Amino acid sequence: MALSDREMLILDCFMYSDIATRHAGSGQSNQPIAVKDAISKYMVDGKASTELIQQAVNRGELALSGDLPGHPEKLADVIQKMYESPKLNQLVIEYTTPEVHGHIRAASFYDPQDNDVTVAFRGTGGSFQQWYNNFEGWAEYEQETQEKARKFIEGLPDTPPYDQIDVTGHSNGANQALYVTMVNGDKVRRCVAYEGQGISKIAYQDAVNRGLLPLDPERSKSIINISGKNDIVNTMLKPIGENRYVNSNSLIPGVVNHGSYGLLDANENRYDENGNLISGGFDENGNFREDAFVEQGWFWEKAHTFLDVLDELSDLPYVGSVLELYADFAGILFGLWFDRERFVESLENAYYKLKDSLKQFETNLIIDTVRVLEWTTEAAENLIDAFVDAVTEIYHSCRDWLAEKLGISSGRQPNSNEIAVDTALLRRYAEQLGKINGRLGSLDRRMDSLYSRVGLFDLWKLLQADLLTKKSRTITKCVAYLNDTRAGFEQVEAELQKI
Repeated sequence: MALSDREMLILDCFMYSDIATRHAGSGQSNQPIAVKDAISKYMVDGKASTELIQQAVNRGELALSGDLPGHPEKLADVIQKMYESPKLNQLVIEYTTPEVHGHIRAASFYDPQDNDVTVAFRGTGGSFQQWYNNFEGWAEYEQETQEKARKFIEGLPDTPPYDQIDVTGHSNGANQALYVTMVNGDKVRRCVAYEGQGISKIAYQDAVNRGLLPLDPERSKSIINISGKNDIVNTMLKPIGENRYVNSNSLIPGVVNHGSYGLLDANENRYDENGNLISGGFDENGNFREDAFVEQGWFWEKAHTFLDVLDELSDLPYVGSVLELYADFAGILFGLWFDRERFVESLENAYYKLKDSLKQFETNLIIDTVRVLEWTTEAAENLIDAFVDAVTEIYHSCRDWLAEKLGISSGRQPNSNEIAVDTALLRRYAEQLGKINGRLGSLDRRMDSLYSRVGLFDLWKLLQADLLTKKSRTITKCVAYLNDTRAGFEQVEAELQKI
């Protein structure tokens, strides 16, 4: 039997420690270790020890992230739950990612009794780069963490039971779990994610083009993203699968919540002295009861809608550029705050990220300005063309009406049977203009490529030069007019020669 919602959430809490990767070895491990053996060094007489955990942290033998740093009692509670669970206690940690600061953390848990495999992904690990990637990803097809998660799944064996696995994760780990479920769907059977963000608009559209989204109704049943009702992270980007909400312990009471342990603790079943359920969200099988699901918090529902609107507007000039700069700034600030233990290194990273972001913002502004000018020029030309066509049509209509009323011909005189038009010359003019236009178009494209290389101070000079190359549309119309005129005269001449 597959792991329950509760058991997967406990694994997600466990992954915010490096016990799995530290004890099972680095990389695609050949040193499987049972969960009961991995957690045994933190147990005393069947009880998880807060003191042993804190001592291991102090000696640098144990690393905590997520909502565990500074709270060894939370990890002790998680370890105790794993020890008391016959299902979790017998799991074997088989394959893991390398344990590198800032790298994703993933581990496969093999159930020897049911011959099942569950892969758990850790959320953001506390490094500057990971926090920065969280915000940077809104404009990318595949985030760095998503790529690493995909490659980890692809690197697992293709033989049973690894050909049909379950995946889980919290926060950015949930995003990785959701992502690999989408792109490695032939290998992933089921996904239970917790408080994960979605994917970018361009990644979503790419998935639609590849036939990965939208999910068919049957597939949708096997993918769920469960979040606290006031969770801040799941509101970001476009969701994969169904979003559902439960109660959770709050970072700011009644306003903001985000944390795997807070989600677990708020939904653990609690009973009175008579064994009656007082509170909790899990059924007898460890899955969320239907009545445990609630509506998303009002503020975050509106925030989600607002972010969706901004996402849709991001294709407009300047809007996308400002949003990209904002996301970079947010990523830098979060990275500095959550990786403050390596503040000097993080500050250096922040400097280079900020420098690159401002340079990219300058380039984006230039490109947006060019787009606006091109749209404006094209709109003006279309308006002038429409006006000229309308005036010409009115003129011809008035001329024909007046000629009809006066009883005279509106064309050439009847006694004129000679067409003195050099059609060969018209053809030559058209060909020459066509060649000029081709060279002008090539020059225009080469000038457009310069926009990403010049600074704002050189922009005006480049725009002045670029506007001179924007006559391609006018020349094209001249070529068309000459060719149409030539063809018309040649047709009339051919008809007259038949008489």
